[in-house]
Amino acid sequence: MRALLGLIAATMALVAFIIVVLAALSGLAVVIGVLAYLKRDQWTKPAYRWARATSGRWNVTPWTPTGKTVS
Repeated sequence: MRALLGLIAATMALVAFIIVVLAALSGLAVVIGVLAYLKRDQWTKPAYRWARATSGRWNVTPWTPTGKTVS
């Protein structure tokens, strides 16, 4: 009987550890998402400026193919 209670306690401790790890990862994902949202202009503007400066067109983005006209 004591071995069964020890097994149950160990299982509950493992489940609690997994829940704590998943909560920490979820919190980290939220922090990364908020940071990416707040920094989106600062992180994307240099790429837009570079693409526009090298192509000479005002409406070009870093992801438009070069050499083709996009309609």
